[in-house]
Amino acid sequence: MPRDEFRPVLFVFTLFLAFCVSLIPLGGYAAYFRPESICMVMFYWTLKHPGACGILVGWCVGLLWDVLMGSTLGVHALALALQAYLVLTMLQRLQMFPLIQQSFVVFIIVGIVLMLFRWINGMLAQPATDMAYLIGALTSALLWPLFSLLMEKLENV
Repeated sequence: MPRDEFRPVLFVFTLFLAFCVSLIPLGGYAAYFRPESICMVMFYWTLKHPGACGILVGWCVGLLWDVLMGSTLGVHALALALQAYLVLTMLQRLQMFPLIQQSFVVFIIVGIVLMLFRWINGMLAQPATDMAYLIGALTSALLWPLFSLLMEKLENV
């Protein structure tokens, strides 16, 4: 029987795993192919439990992400809050989409999040010289069907 209630312990656990994956050091070109695990986890929880994981939760998770990564405070917070807002505005359509169509939306939204982060980071410190950072959005979109099914199985345990 599927569970429909929000379980905060599972949310924190999946978020912890996503932070661990994002902190694994990768060198060379492998760093470009790293999926945006925190964005994917927040996308999933906002999509499945919009009442519990919304813009404020995205903002708080983004602040935590800023602290962990040592980036400018508020940049990831703004990006994840924007992501939550975009998911919430398309919520009913997204819930009806099959996983392949959701993957396209994941690519667009995660790409917007990455562009916003690079734009703000470029204004403050180091401008991006190429568009290779969008490969992470592509990797996230390609992994979305598998990730979503895995999260649903984990949520129904």
